[in-house]
Parts: sequence; C-alpha cells; structure tokens
Amino acid sequence: MESVREKNVLVVGATGFIGKNLTQELVKRRARVRALIRKKKECFIFGDLRVQCCVGDLLDPNSLFMAMDDVDIVFNASGALPHHRLIDSDYWKINVDGVENLMQAALRRHVKKVVHLSTVGIYGEQVDNVDEKTLPNPKGAYAESKLAGETVVSGYQSDKMSTIIIRPTIAYGPGDTRPVILSLSKLIKRGVFIPIGNGKNYFHTVFIANLVDAIVMSATRKVAEGESFIVGDDPCPTIGQLWNIMTKIAEKTPPKIYIPKPIAYTFSKPFPVIARKVKFLTTNKRYKIDKAKRILGYKPQVDLTEGMAITLDWYKSRSLL
Repeated sequence: MESVREKNVLVVGATGFIGKNLTQELVKRRARVRALIRKKKECFIFGDLRVQCCVGDLLDPNSLFMAMDDVDIVFNASGALPHHRLIDSDYWKINVDGVENLMQAALRRHVKKVVHLSTVGIYGEQVDNVDEKTLPNPKGAYAESKLAGETVVSGYQSDKMSTIIIRPTIAYGPGDTRPVILSLSKLIKRGVFIPIGNGKNYFHTVFIANLVDAIVMSATRKVAEGESFIVGDDPCPTIGQLWNIMTKIAEKTPPKIYIPKPIAYTFSKPFPVIARKVKFLTTNKRYKIDKAKRILGYKPQVDLTEGMAITLDWYKSRSLL
C-alpha cells in the first residue's frame, strides 16, 4: 500500500465542500498539497494550512498545465452541480470540456494518478441496490455531463497514468452549505418541519470524513487503478431515520403527521423545482458499497448519529441555524 506522505498532490475544486475537507486531510497526512483556486483571495479559506495556492480554472488549459508542474496525484473535486442551476450547455462545458482540459494537462505533465469525483446520479432513477455493474441511465444535463466526464477520464487510463473514479452518495458534514441537509436542519430547528412521504424510502448519505477517507484510500492502493467505486455510509438509512436523528439532536418533538407522497406530487406538478425536490426526498436511494469495502478496505468510521451531531454543531457555530 502506498501513502500520500511527501507526495506532490493537486486538489482541483479545493474551495468546495468536498475539496476543502479533502485538502485538510491530505495536509494532515503530510502530502505536499497544491490547491487550484479561481481567485487569489480565496486562498484565505485554508487559514494556517500548509497549502500552495495556484490560480486557475478547468476552462483555462494553460492554468491547469502550470498548476501540475511536478505533481504526482491530481484529485478532481470540481464540477458544476445541480444547485448551481446553470443552463445545460454550461454543465457540459465544465463537467466534460473542463475535464478533458484537466486530463490533457495531466498527460502532458506526466502525472501518475488522477482521482476523479463523479456522482451516483449517473444511475438515474435506478436507485435501489445499485452497484458499479448497473448500467448508467442519467437524466438531465448534470447527470448526463457527469457520466460523459467519467468517459473522458477513463479514456486516459494507461500504464503511464492511472485513473480512479469515485461516485459519492449524498454527502454531508462540516462545511456543507448546499441545500438538502442544511434546509432540513433549519426547518427542524424552527419546529416547522412536516415530512413529505412516510419516511420509509432509503436515503443514502455519506459523512464527509468517511468519503474523504475513501478518496485517499483509492489513491494509495494499486488495485484501485482503472476502477470506479460507489462510496456511501453503512448501513444506508431511511429518510425517516434521518429525520428522527436530526429532530432528536435538535431537541425537538418528532412530527406526528406527514404529507402523503401522492398529494405532494399532485400539488407540486405546476412547479418543476418543487416537484423535483419532492421526488428527490421520496424516492429510494440505496447503493451497494461492497466493491469499495473489498478493494479499498473502506469501512465508514462515523455513523449517522455522530455525523449529524457534528454537522449540526458546525451549523450552529457558523450561525446557520
């Protein structure tokens, strides 16, 4: 087994939720970390961490080439996400063209390994007991572009440069200010939370420390080269279990009523954004992580109760609740 200690690594998307947590862990493990940031002033977010900042962008090939000088491993945690609400062409520009630029620069710089973060969203509505052998069926520009980005990355796998693809489930934890967990936390804290659906559908989360651990593992195990891995927590909770844990941590009374799914669907149909949220919260989302366990030795260390407690404490410390 290899180690990232003393390796020259570049984190692309280092200022994002996953990227920042990954950067912190790599510094902790004594890698020589370089972070690609879009603006020089963004370097302040790393505080006292020993991180070399390089200004660049996925759509600026020359900046990528410059940032990869003498780099051993590239971690790509960047990308256009659903909550960015971009036009379709921008998802393709960033998640596909930008990834092509990244891989071209890595090839020219003789980078040994690229770890690319994708999403379980590539499987579309096949969301129960899905594994890496399940045929992708993406829906929408985001998921379709992420699958296309994976194809780009896989095309560069060779004996000179290895590639690994990580497909996280629904990530959460300190630093996560995206919708879903933060929005639910606010509603629960205010005592105005009414669940949609009976809460029995699976909702596969992954605590950020568990995810970062898997990402680093993938870069340090030769058997991972050329492979893709679904990474989530174990066991997979139902969304009802998620709500109940969050409610208990917030010291609120669990809701005694819920909005039946058919009613929520009916009233949300005229409003596409709301309809998508209803579907997201009431559809089964359960994935198999057996491959990550078997090949990477992945074993989630933080369970849902502990992870949610840590996350809600972080929200409170930042006055987000």
